[in-house]
Amino acid sequence: MPSERTLPMRSKKLPLTLLLPVLALLATAPRAGAALTYQTEVDGAAQPLAVGDTLEFPSLTAGEDSSVVTVRVLNTGEEVEQIDSIKVEGAAFTLAPLAEFPILIGSGSALVFQIRFNPPAPGEFGGRLSIDADQFPLSGEKPAVQLSLSLRLPNQTLELDRVTRVSLPSVTAGGRLEFTIVVKNLGGLAGQVTFLDLSGYGFALLSAPVLPATVGPGESLEVNAQVAPKAAGNVMGVLRVNDRSVQIESVGGNPPQLQEIRITDLPNPAPPLAQPAIGLELAEPYPADLVGRLTLDFTSESFVSEPTIVFSTGTRQVDVRIPAGSTRAILGPDLDYVLLQTGTTAGVITLSASLTAAGIDVTGGSPLTYSVRVVPSEPQIYSLDVTTVGDRSFDLMVTGFATSRSLSELEFQFQGRPGVRLDTTELSLDVERAFASWYRSQASQSFGSQFTATVRVTLSVEATALDSVTVTAANELGKSAPKTLGLR
Repeated sequence: MPSERTLPMRSKKLPLTLLLPVLALLATAPRAGAALTYQTEVDGAAQPLAVGDTLEFPSLTAGEDSSVVTVRVLNTGEEVEQIDSIKVEGAAFTLAPLAEFPILIGSGSALVFQIRFNPPAPGEFGGRLSIDADQFPLSGEKPAVQLSLSLRLPNQTLELDRVTRVSLPSVTAGGRLEFTIVVKNLGGLAGQVTFLDLSGYGFALLSAPVLPATVGPGESLEVNAQVAPKAAGNVMGVLRVNDRSVQIESVGGNPPQLQEIRITDLPNPAPPLAQPAIGLELAEPYPADLVGRLTLDFTSESFVSEPTIVFSTGTRQVDVRIPAGSTRAILGPDLDYVLLQTGTTAGVITLSASLTAAGIDVTGGSPLTYSVRVVPSEPQIYSLDVTTVGDRSFDLMVTGFATSRSLSELEFQFQGRPGVRLDTTELSLDVERAFASWYRSQASQSFGSQFTATVRVTLSVEATALDSVTVTAANELGKSAPKTLGLR
């Protein structure tokens, strides 16, 4: 039987290598930046920046193309920290050149670098800054110079930003429509208006702006303008602001016919030998400028005209202007009234107004008329005078008028001085034939019904004995008021 043998057991030593997961190493080792803090510096002022905070770039102002933000990475720990990557994303953002990575930051030291915001066009831009695993959104804006164009009318506003052609309300030919050109800056940068013009038949600027004009954000440049068609039909203009142009259209409409014209401050009947200041007005405002004439005509009741019945211009016509939107007329050069000399002859004064708008008659083809009458009346004496004085006589000059151009009698009443007794105190003189001859003469027509009669008075006493004389004149319509002249 074979003998048992005990075989010696040998132990084999296998080398053991412990491989810890890399992730575990990264998890347990201090991560880059664990002792790092971040700051931004804008215009010399430092601000803390937490991971995930948005890094805001200053908005660009007029004349600026770019802006820069400084980023500071501080090592607040006791160990040396390492940064392996710094990246900037976004078309508008650029990272300034850095040293080769990795970059070591000693305890208490800092890494400083800059990011430039340089947008290619106006607008809002975003990006991202990555410092190893830490990320920071980037944001910047380049405001636009946005000049908005509009027309402000009395009852509406027309926006012109998306149009090249605009229509205004129709305007009565000869009238006008005023509006305001508004250039408003809706952007964030100041802009300039270097050219502004309104051309075209009937279009005009009412105020000329001083150019170039700077328009700040939210501000407006306003220029007053008008369209004033001079005839019925289409009118067209062009508004140009900087490099923009907009065609503006309107229509000149036929002017409406006038319904009523009033002569103001003219009494009816009109008193003789008066000069009332008369005016001309419309019942309501008219939409167009009116021009024309006010004409005077006189029809005498004694078949003899009177050339002294005229306006204060010395003629029987006066120019009339009534601005659009007004009711009161301008008569002559610049007054809203004209004096009318009513004369001294009985008859009818007729005033006729003929007006046009844009050359079109608006009085229905015939003038609008208004008539007043100077009525026949008893004579009137307005002055007495002594021209020649003798010892026992004097010449008495009597001046007056009789609208009927007839006078039949002059009556005289004498008053002696105190203590003087007069044998005759009243005298009557028949003058009918003498005045009839005068009023039939060609010479009298230039004076209307006015007269000056010289009467030689012969006395039985010294002329110095008289204290006064009173005269009245009479015709078929009655007696005048007495007129007294003192003779002392």
